[in-house]
Amino acid sequence: MSNNISLLDRAKFDLTLCKKTLLDFGEDDLAKDAAAYHLAQAVEKTLKFRINSYGQEYPLIHKFGKLIEFLEGLGEDIPEWLIKNSDILDEYVSKTRYSDSFVAAKRKVEELAAFTDDLIKSYEPAEIENQQDWK
Repeated sequence: MSNNISLLDRAKFDLTLCKKTLLDFGEDDLAKDAAAYHLAQAVEKTLKFRINSYGQEYPLIHKFGKLIEFLEGLGEDIPEWLIKNSDILDEYVSKTRYSDSFVAAKRKVEELAAFTDDLIKSYEPAEIENQQDWK
């Protein structure tokens, strides 16, 4: 395996694991939680990739609200869905791994996975170059 794997590549893989888990085991509570965790990881790595694309070191944090604030401080327009669901994504990072009483909702994970897919595509290097041409 190459040592030259970007955060965006890792995000894509986490999103693939999310979708595959839902497809193969989606009605199982453990699978829903695993899918939700990988979804949150995909979003986190995508945001950190975007921070790096500004020439900045990303902060070593896992709170989505803080990552969003950091990006907004760089002038990034944050999608409304991400702002509205940052608390849910925070839950997916912690509660899916440690809470006996939490189970991620499959429909919500699927909805956020679709948004995340679009987010990742918008941050592809070629797409970023096109966005910079418009600024």
